[in-house]
Amino acid sequence: MAPLAARGPGVHGGEDDVGLDGPQRLVVEAHGDEGLGRQVGDDDVGALDELAGDGAPLGLDRVEGEAALVPVDLEEHGADAVVGDRCHPAVLAPVHPLDAHDVGPQVAEQRPAIGAGDVPPEVEHPDPVEHAHAAASPVSVPAQLLRACPTPSGPCGRPAGGLGGHSLISLDVSLDNAAISALLERARREVDAGFLPSAQVALGYQGEVVAFETFGDATPATRYAVFSATKPFVASVVWQLIAEGAIDPAARVVELFPEFGENGKEGITIEQVMLHTGGFPYAPLGPPAWADRSQRQAAMANWRLNWEPGSRYEYHPTSGHWVLAELIDRATGRDYRDELERRVTGPLGLGRTLGIEPADQGGIAELVAVGELATPEELQAAFGVPELPTGEVTTEILLRFNEPASRAVGVPGGGGVLRADQLVLFYQELLHNKAGLWPADLLADVTGNVRNRLPDPLMQTPANRSLGLILAGDDGRSFIRGFGRTVSPATFGHNGAAGQLAWADPATGLSFAYLTNGVDLNVVREPRRGTALASLAGVCATAP
Repeated sequence: MAPLAARGPGVHGGEDDVGLDGPQRLVVEAHGDEGLGRQVGDDDVGALDELAGDGAPLGLDRVEGEAALVPVDLEEHGADAVVGDRCHPAVLAPVHPLDAHDVGPQVAEQRPAIGAGDVPPEVEHPDPVEHAHAAASPVSVPAQLLRACPTPSGPCGRPAGGLGGHSLISLDVSLDNAAISALLERARREVDAGFLPSAQVALGYQGEVVAFETFGDATPATRYAVFSATKPFVASVVWQLIAEGAIDPAARVVELFPEFGENGKEGITIEQVMLHTGGFPYAPLGPPAWADRSQRQAAMANWRLNWEPGSRYEYHPTSGHWVLAELIDRATGRDYRDELERRVTGPLGLGRTLGIEPADQGGIAELVAVGELATPEELQAAFGVPELPTGEVTTEILLRFNEPASRAVGVPGGGGVLRADQLVLFYQELLHNKAGLWPADLLADVTGNVRNRLPDPLMQTPANRSLGLILAGDDGRSFIRGFGRTVSPATFGHNGAAGQLAWADPATGLSFAYLTNGVDLNVVREPRRGTALASLAGVCATAP
């Protein structure tokens, strides 16, 4: 990716203006004339780092026309998106010089707003290298999956009733064919370019799967390790137990699990565990102990605090959810993996997603380390530091989930195995609650009530956590939380290691999932990919 252009005052004087001259600005058409909408930041609709075999950047002088609708991507340190009135998409998106993959198949002249079913015409790429790389036929989306779906209207960005306290659709919203094609094409490019061995992407809408594609060395039946995207599934069982009165978030863990109170942990509440403020993010529990409940219990009792519970926030990759799993076991008298299937994934037709026995592990994509380590210079440019701390989630640990025994354990904080279409259906249920798995008021709380706004220690970004989920928020930092730059502040979800994405946006009714078995060693490229894909997904439903 070419270096970021120096910032300047720009036409609006805002943070999105990155100091480019007028001819270098990409003008994106507005829906309507009622004023500026949210700005689509540069990595809303993203790119790869470089062409295979051609690392030279493609400057804007190689793109015909000054007013084009162009998918673009920006590094982590780039312009922040401005979240405003979601009734209108971006008007101006000034950007730094683009590389070849910033220019997608949907380059089109400035024209009236794209309506439902209106796919913009293909424009031939002026650059032969880019043309060759995009020569494969564009991803087609079946017409029956792209139907316009009128929904109850309400004030833009404000609830208009509905289960869970959400406006499932705050506008008359319809699916955008062109945007869905752009999303699928972007996912395919990563695989075609050799960055990832395979990927799976899905969109859910109005309780159904409306787009589902698999790319690379996989089939639509392939299941993926979703890592921390597992966490909401385990939380969803806890939510039921809260509704039944079997678990009280305000209660201390030791009220159900007395042994846990050793070594000064007696004051930790269940809410603190669910919000990652319990104070034991580095508590160790791995093989072989994690496969035996009595050994897990002994390990958890022996854990010591890293800091005072409730005093700060730090992500607990696996430790907190081992505690939640034990609480489920004790509250129900049954195994947490079986309870998840019995209470949630079974009724939703998703089958068993956690604790997969070796005989049932056929068709799970093998995890593969790909790419190269980011250089200190790349890390400094992206994150402001030349070296990132090494935590619990390493490449070696992730690849261990290729082992049949590790998959069978069903690690509650990261051992789930699903397809992308299953993930979006789970999130559709959190939007619609058609099966009535949770009381409406409780669902409204867990999907909309931010209980933890403490900053994370690395990026100093507020956590924006509810009881089991992350919310995008309205502070312009949604892309840091893994939601891209185009979703509504009410969007909720939980992503997973190695680039797994999963969320639902109550403002549009969309749910989105992206899965891959490529464990990218480049920790700069992976979040850029996620930001680009999530941002593309966020605009797949629009106002007509």
